[in-house]
Amino acid sequence: MRLILQDASSRFPSSRVLFPETSRVPSVAFYTQGVQIARDGGYCGCLTKDKLSQCALRSGQTRPPQHPILALLSGYPARLVDKTNIARVIPLHNSAAGAMGVLRRVSGEELEALRDKMTRYLPYSAGIHGFIEMMLKCQLQQILDVKVYIPDAPEPSSLALVTPSCSQPNIQSVTIFWDTEKEDDEDVVRMLRTLPHWDWSAPTYFKFSPTAVYNKLQQYMADGRLTTAQMCCHKIIDGHLFSLDNPDVPHFNRFPERFSIDSLQPEDIPTIVSRWKSRWHETQAGLESLMAKLPSVAIRSRQTSVNDDSASKQSTERTLVAYSYLYHIGMLANIFTMPEHRRRGLGRAVALTMVEKLRQKKLPVRSVVDGSNGVSIRYHENLGFRKQCDVKIFLMLPVGKTMEDYKNVLLFSK
Repeated sequence: MRLILQDASSRFPSSRVLFPETSRVPSVAFYTQGVQIARDGGYCGCLTKDKLSQCALRSGQTRPPQHPILALLSGYPARLVDKTNIARVIPLHNSAAGAMGVLRRVSGEELEALRDKMTRYLPYSAGIHGFIEMMLKCQLQQILDVKVYIPDAPEPSSLALVTPSCSQPNIQSVTIFWDTEKEDDEDVVRMLRTLPHWDWSAPTYFKFSPTAVYNKLQQYMADGRLTTAQMCCHKIIDGHLFSLDNPDVPHFNRFPERFSIDSLQPEDIPTIVSRWKSRWHETQAGLESLMAKLPSVAIRSRQTSVNDDSASKQSTERTLVAYSYLYHIGMLANIFTMPEHRRRGLGRAVALTMVEKLRQKKLPVRSVVDGSNGVSIRYHENLGFRKQCDVKIFLMLPVGKTMEDYKNVLLFSK
């Protein structure tokens, strides 16, 4: 056994040492320089390099052996590891991913550091990054009880999840990101399976997935690694992430007569819902809370009418004609103008006013545009937005089920 381990250590400098299921693994496992001792593929604990040095000095050695496998064989950590129970050494292509254990919830004190970490993966991590920005700057938790999860591991990982990602309680919703080129597939699958109170065989709404993550999730579902249930993907948006990074965005100065501008109000919800085809993932109560707490813009037409045939009795009606608001994920939603009021510059006024509001809060200006909507793509480009990456918004349902099977349940949630 020792010769096998020595040979493996020379061939695989970063290796994972596994124990048989029946072996007794100490609560403190041996992990340093890319070697992890685990049980049943799970992470048991960590002994840092500094602690190894301290143990070596206490045992009378001047310094621990240079290579962790040789340290293991020399008997140096013998009090921690029963060498006779070692089963095999497996090459570990990514020691950071291999060190993953289970998902844990991120505390409020950790959000800024995680936001800064996700910044390194932009634009692909914009979904997670946007949620955290909203939690830090817009008190998103007062609107939606979002929870952020990352691996509980001694080494850094790019994997992060936010759930729920919408206000609809009758369906699971999540936003996920990880660096698909660096993380090991088996480790990612194992982590996803530890998401608390989650059933991967149940209908799930995935909000904002970069194409590489989308492809991986499809693969995990198809080959049965994430769930044994047969699941099918229903794409809602196959589109692009756009962002506006130019600081010199013009202000909208010339405002058409008979129009006023303010923020959306709860009484505007019926009008918005009537124009929103994919409204099933938000409840009416969720929309009301969202529009009351997050930045929004509303343009209204003013019409004066005379009451009781008397010119002295007049009333002014204010009708919603154009609007936009911010999603929980920190992206612009539905820059919309009523058809009868288009080609007057109202949509541009809404967009530029929203940009100004977001920049006052030091929030990024982002929008997801359906790839089949050429008009919207040109509209964003004319405003100065630039395409960042391709993204998917999709629903994962059991094979044989469609949106029609869930529509009545979802659309009429309060």
